[in-house]
Amino acid sequence: MTTVLPPDADWVSRLADETIAEAEKRGTKVVVASGISPSGPVHLGNLREVMTPHLVADEIRRRGIECEHIISWDDFDRYRKVPNVEGVDASYEQYIGMPLTRVPAPKGSSASSWAEHFRAQFEEGLAALGVVYRGISQSEQYGAGAYTDQILFAMSKRDELDAILARYRTLPKPDGDAAGSGKPVKGGKKAPVLSEEEQAAAAEAEAGSGAAAEDDGGSASGYYPYKPYCSACGTDFTTVTAYDDATHDLTYTCRCGHTETVDLREHRNGKLVWKIDWPMRWSVEKVVFEPSGVDHQSPGSSFVVGKDVAPIFGWERPLGPMYAFVGIKGMAKMSSSKGGVPTPKDALGIMEPALLRWLYARKKPNQSFTVAFDSDVQRMYDEWDALVAKVAADKGQPGDVAAYVRASTTAEKVLPATEYPVAYRTLASITDITTGDETQTLRIVGTLDPANPPSSLDALRPRLTNVENWVARYMPDDERTVVRETKNADALAAASDEQKTALRILLDGLDVPGEQGLPRIEDAWSLDGLTTQVYGVPKVQIGKGADFRPDRKADPETAAALGASQREFFKLLYTLLIDKETGPRLPTLLLAVGPQRLRELVTLDGRPRPRRRFSSTFVEPGGVGDRVSERRSDGRLRPDRAALSVPTSTLTRVMTMTTIRGAVTSLGAAALLAGTAACGTSSDASHSATSASPTASSSNGTQPAPSASGSSRASASGPTPADSGSTSTKPASDATSSSAKGGDMRGQGAGTGPGAAYDVVSVIDGDTIAVRIDGKREKIRIIGLDTPETRKPNTPVQCFGKEASSHMQSLVQSKQVQLAADSSQGDRDKYGRLLRHVFVGGTTNVALAQIEGGYGREYTYDGPYQHRLEYLAAQNQAKNAHRGTWGPPCNGFHQDDAGSSAAASTSATPAPSTSAAASSPAGAGSSGGACAIKGNINSKGAKIAHAPGSATYDKTVITPSKGERMFCSAAEAIAAGWRMAND
Repeated sequence: MTTVLPPDADWVSRLADETIAEAEKRGTKVVVASGISPSGPVHLGNLREVMTPHLVADEIRRRGIECEHIISWDDFDRYRKVPNVEGVDASYEQYIGMPLTRVPAPKGSSASSWAEHFRAQFEEGLAALGVVYRGISQSEQYGAGAYTDQILFAMSKRDELDAILARYRTLPKPDGDAAGSGKPVKGGKKAPVLSEEEQAAAAEAEAGSGAAAEDDGGSASGYYPYKPYCSACGTDFTTVTAYDDATHDLTYTCRCGHTETVDLREHRNGKLVWKIDWPMRWSVEKVVFEPSGVDHQSPGSSFVVGKDVAPIFGWERPLGPMYAFVGIKGMAKMSSSKGGVPTPKDALGIMEPALLRWLYARKKPNQSFTVAFDSDVQRMYDEWDALVAKVAADKGQPGDVAAYVRASTTAEKVLPATEYPVAYRTLASITDITTGDETQTLRIVGTLDPANPPSSLDALRPRLTNVENWVARYMPDDERTVVRETKNADALAAASDEQKTALRILLDGLDVPGEQGLPRIEDAWSLDGLTTQVYGVPKVQIGKGADFRPDRKADPETAAALGASQREFFKLLYTLLIDKETGPRLPTLLLAVGPQRLRELVTLDGRPRPRRRFSSTFVEPGGVGDRVSERRSDGRLRPDRAALSVPTSTLTRVMTMTTIRGAVTSLGAAALLAGTAACGTSSDASHSATSASPTASSSNGTQPAPSASGSSRASASGPTPADSGSTSTKPASDATSSSAKGGDMRGQGAGTGPGAAYDVVSVIDGDTIAVRIDGKREKIRIIGLDTPETRKPNTPVQCFGKEASSHMQSLVQSKQVQLAADSSQGDRDKYGRLLRHVFVGGTTNVALAQIEGGYGREYTYDGPYQHRLEYLAAQNQAKNAHRGTWGPPCNGFHQDDAGSSAAASTSATPAPSTSAAASSPAGAGSSGGACAIKGNINSKGAKIAHAPGSATYDKTVITPSKGERMFCSAAEAIAAGWRMAND
């Protein structure tokens, strides 16, 4: 298949342009080359040596231009050391120094030699990847005398070659201080700038490269670029002692004691040394493009020296970009000689060829990347499926389209693809839970899309085969899922009334007046249906529809509280089903468990729920207050509205704090409305439902923290649905621990900060400090805190600014602080300052201390973050107490409110009215002060309910003619379409 891509579509197109132009300049056809030494398993790092020229050659052929890709098998190289591979033991040490084609294959192999064994493995992978090439065995070439003229020529030019090599012998080795640092080295050139990991990789590669470690031909007896293998012992532990240019007689000695004189015109048992051999072959094959790794491009190494050697043979060094190394989850560079490194064949066991091609096509050669064999393979597949969907919808950028085309097709063919693709992580969960049972797998997959089920498992392959291999070989033991055989009676007994009600709603559904309710679980038995069911339970518990999606900007508290409730409900289900707090996607897990077994494991009394009737009503046993609910004819519950009501005094507080097991847990308004506290772990509960949770894991197959939107993030196509309302987790790049790893870190007495401590260099103002990290001064902008300005250009010192700075000094000056990144925030702000939570002594949350004292306000920089709800609660307390900037003489925070989502008041909050009922307008629906919540409609049409004691309550006037009204409870207001005010 030939798909012509637009010019300059990506890095491949640009290199193809340069290669074509170079061939035209040299007056030759386009030849690109790769060199592989089969000294051991040819791993995924070596594959980049092949894939880079393959992609360039493929692009040239797509344009209709003749191009040949040569793979030179360096199988006449010496056997250097014994690798740790199957079928090889210490007895192989006797073959060190022999050509790879003369070393026996590993025990149990049918190959004729070591070289053939590992070459065959690699070629099998290349065939699956669609790589078209012409292989050249150097053992065959030298053995057939193909290079005899070039050998004789090199020997005649040995003095000139020696002089060239002498210029580079004095340069520092790649593992010297200058190598990879970008500092000048002897010779006037700069070494490549490499990271610390890449420098270590370069040193390992220099030692591990098949030919790079050979000597360059120099010896005490003179310089000779030819290295013979001993005819007695078969090794290359030889030294050339003499050469006659007239007769071409060459004399050598070996460490085994053998001495021999041979006619070099007839000798076939030796080769040119590597730094001469490689440039010689460029001239023979007329190579125009050949990339190489860091080990061949460091100062004094083969590719660098080849620039001067190639002209001796009448050719120029080819275009040759340096490619970075390929890692396997933390491995800087894979070395064949160490064994156990994944090969293309290994990778193709767990991923389709198109995905593996894509990993190499999407990155420029000088960009390193990692191939995942752990749970991150699921994330890689999510990204691939998202790309496929984007391209199919004609929404891909040119670079996306180019990467997809190069991954899925070549100039000759379309690579095989799965006919019925299901998300990799979904298949992994199904395969894990069913232990590979094909009947169960087909049944479950069929429920993912009941209108279009697969006809057989063949439609799911090869992806399903890849998943089965991954689950069997690489799935971490702690991620494997075992469904309980019997009910977890202890967990059910320990469940709160609210949780028990949630379980009943999950199984039997619940009707919500005027909103989308939930059906019985059997009627929701599909991936989409179960997704709505499990995410919808906490929503209908507060009187919302199952399709309710809170506006995280307009009503972050509701979003956060609902997300916390969902997380606690999910933990309960996982505990009841698999004895863990996390696990596979819940909808997928439920599909695998089946409705009957689900009821057996989560029904409170182990039997179908009793239906006690009282006239036309049903008494819900064990529910919140045993409220009376009406039962519809189809068996679903229609709740009594009073069951959701709570005292008005409770609703005057947006947030309450409680200490559980030493960790402060935020209780959201939604949990309060349900009548009980949602007591989850602080790292979950303090996050907005629409931000990334630090406990979420999209890479290991476990269920992430739920989005309040109800998105399962487990669709068959892989990507998160567009309506999930979730934000992506952003990485922290410095040495500080993230909240995800450091546990809950609150204010004074509210948890423990991360372990690492950093010296405070200075206090810049009330919300910014400077610390020293690894000897470098870094400015820290504290997440969630904004204090009056004291040092902002063109801005006067604002009221209470100096006091805020002084208070910050009293907290941190001359002390050590702990820093924690926040997975929901960026790593740095637009000024380059690190965004971090700051703690003193591991217990005092600096931002919380500033806000509690009235020295600053809550500030949202980049979406909801950890601890935001505590900060808002502390701010409300400080405002109501008229502390700091909220009292005289400031009477409110400074006027620069841009960027804050907190909508801070600019004046001191009036004291709560002593009589909420007295402030209610006549005729507004007040009933003796019992219905005191004001349902206001603002100028933009937003319906906002104000509870007594809120900052804007006394200013709010209800006008019934506009549709405004009074409510008796927050639940009633929310059910009618109002939201509670944030103040």
